[in-house]
Amino acid sequence: DALAAAVLRAAALVGGGGRALEAAGRALAALGAALWVLDGFDALGVAGAEALSQWRAAAPQVTFLVTARAPLGLSDERVLRLDPLPESDALALLLDRRALHAGDRAPGPAEHTALAALARALEGVPLALELAAARLRATSAEALLTELRAGVAALAGGPGDVAPRHRSMDAAVSASWARLTPDLRAALTALGVFRGGFTRVAAAAVLGGAPAEASAQVDALVDHSLVRVAWAPTPRLHVLEVVRGYVVRAGAPGVLAAARAAHATHFAGLYEAAGAQATDAAGLRALADEAENLSAALAWAAALDTPEGAGLTAALALGLDPLLTIRGPGEVLERVLTTAWSAHERHGAPPALAARLADAIGRHAINRGEVPRALEWLNRAVALARAEGDDAFVGRALDHQACAEMFRRPGDAPPLLDEALARLRRAGDRAGEGRALSNLGICRHAEGRVDEARALLEEALVLLRGAGDALGAANTWAVLGALYHAAPTQDLARACYDAALATYREVGNLRRVAAVTGNRALVEQEAGDADAAAALYAEALETARRVDARLIGGVFAGYLGTLEQSRGRRLEARLRYREAIRVADEAGDPRFGAYFRACLATCEAADGRFEPAGALLTAAAERGEGLGDAMLRCALAVCELVSEAGAGREARSDALRALPGRSLPGRESYDVRIAAGLVAAVLGAGEPVAPPRALTGRATPTLRIARDGCGFRAPDGTLADVGRRVAARRLLQRLATERERCPGRALSPDVLFEAGWPGDKSRRTAARNRVHVTLAALRQLGLREVLLRQGPGYLLDPAVPIEVVEALGAPDN
Repeated sequence: DALAAAVLRAAALVGGGGRALEAAGRALAALGAALWVLDGFDALGVAGAEALSQWRAAAPQVTFLVTARAPLGLSDERVLRLDPLPESDALALLLDRRALHAGDRAPGPAEHTALAALARALEGVPLALELAAARLRATSAEALLTELRAGVAALAGGPGDVAPRHRSMDAAVSASWARLTPDLRAALTALGVFRGGFTRVAAAAVLGGAPAEASAQVDALVDHSLVRVAWAPTPRLHVLEVVRGYVVRAGAPGVLAAARAAHATHFAGLYEAAGAQATDAAGLRALADEAENLSAALAWAAALDTPEGAGLTAALALGLDPLLTIRGPGEVLERVLTTAWSAHERHGAPPALAARLADAIGRHAINRGEVPRALEWLNRAVALARAEGDDAFVGRALDHQACAEMFRRPGDAPPLLDEALARLRRAGDRAGEGRALSNLGICRHAEGRVDEARALLEEALVLLRGAGDALGAANTWAVLGALYHAAPTQDLARACYDAALATYREVGNLRRVAAVTGNRALVEQEAGDADAAAALYAEALETARRVDARLIGGVFAGYLGTLEQSRGRRLEARLRYREAIRVADEAGDPRFGAYFRACLATCEAADGRFEPAGALLTAAAERGEGLGDAMLRCALAVCELVSEAGAGREARSDALRALPGRSLPGRESYDVRIAAGLVAAVLGAGEPVAPPRALTGRATPTLRIARDGCGFRAPDGTLADVGRRVAARRLLQRLATERERCPGRALSPDVLFEAGWPGDKSRRTAARNRVHVTLAALRQLGLREVLLRQGPGYLLDPAVPIEVVEALGAPDN
């Protein structure tokens, strides 16, 4: 009757007493086609729906636009669901209402950022945005945002002439809460434990009872606009934060406690699948969808402070571990693992979970560059895993232990990997076997067994791809890139690194992005593109800093030091070397601590500071002793030659000639080549000298070049005719002349262009392109291993004997 009277008043008519409903229907029909807006209609409940049904029959030409929190259930109604505002619209509304309440002063950059964050925190709910804007009359956006995040903000402040349900968010939600049945109130209270959305399967696990009943409750709450559905990228249900905050306060405490326990138990079950999910981008996205729920469940479980809670806490930490390991942040993972281990120490998690937890802490310590701590935890993990007798996990734990040993004592890693492989093969763990083979390939390369290393890595790649382990395959691509770079085969190295980077960027593994970007910088450094190398080093260091990858950052700070030294910036080089040494020492990594001490020694020797250089070389040798790293031994031996730099020109020449005479397998090591370049520059008394290409004890065949440049016989006996290529002949003659006069000095592209195309006035870019193309042709004819690039220039390898002859004879036997 009250509704009918209101309609009659709006139509400027008077009702008929107790027959007001029929009178309103007649009035509506008499007024003809019209649109009637009935706001807040859900307050009338079933009676309102019945009245509307009568009016629709009496006045079919009338359209009713009804606002309510749930559909009316009429047969001919059309439902338009109003979702929260998109983020841009929410911010626009907040800015508009802020101007109304707080003046039209334009917000500054910091305030604008806070307002955008406030709009996101309010999830696009228009009433919440209106009320927040009203609060901005007396507080700042930053302060209100802080209150909201702490759960203490009361969004209230509607003017007295608005409906009571619109004067605060609690009032708005309370009106909906009051219309729910007791079982729906309990269901909404239980669903309030979720964070970041949930699936119907998870909802059924928390609500309990029959799945069909749980699904019906969820549907009813969706109809009441208290649970909403988001469809991208996959269907997920959400309880708005303003609703969740209310029901957690208003719901029955017993219901809430039971829901939290069920929530923790459900999400603890995800840890078994988490490791498998974290092998590709799709799995990581699915895991990331539940990150907030895993974190919330961890808090519920830890608060139990019981043996059952300790087991749940460990499982939940292990569920978060792969996601946080790959995407970070590292400090959050540190807190998660510490919380779980503390619960285990108090109440004792199941032994299998404790072993995996110790393994996760050890792996995390490796990533943070804390090698001694990593070994402590990984040793504990292996011991616990052996006691459990789980071959697959013992194998993976041994593989991780070997990774840590590679930093401390590389020679101790292969036996661990051999046992790991045996156990993983016995357990049929193909992905684990592939990762262990990849690590064994790293060890074999450090030992100088390059062909064996390559074969192991290629086998690992097949296994990992077959197992669907995209991240493991990316790791192997990165190692293969280092192997090809060491060969050196720069194009293949770039291709492998780029393949790895594509996967790492797709899954958001910034730690590995930093490492591989640093390796790409090394490739460009050796290719002579110092500017590109410097930019890549800067990117690698910044990315490592963002994810707290201290050891990665320290290593590439050291390699950046080698680049700075090669460019004559020895002060900057010293600073970088000392940073690398400090990080390596703190991390317990003697390998890089030794290498960068030796590099720093070459820098000191370049300035005539031979006493500190000698002390650094001694310290480097002590740290490198017993590591079993053949490439490091060769690099240190090369660096020791700087001791001859102050002994006169003849002694320097003898030492320079001795560089190719190293008997250690340094040819396929960029560490050795970089060291040799630094040493050669010192021995050449400031003149740039190309790094030696052969660091074995074998005699090097001679390169013979015709005096008129018409041809050459390569060291391998290949006879090449250059007679018809005029520019190529001139370049070959110029390179040969420079090689005879000043071995080790590179010629710039500009100098070579003048030699090949004398008097030509082409633009510089075009000229350099012609030089590069012609030199590439000479390489293809047989000079690939002899014609070197150093910095921006080119030269014939000073380590290869050369003879300029009138006529090319038969090859050497």
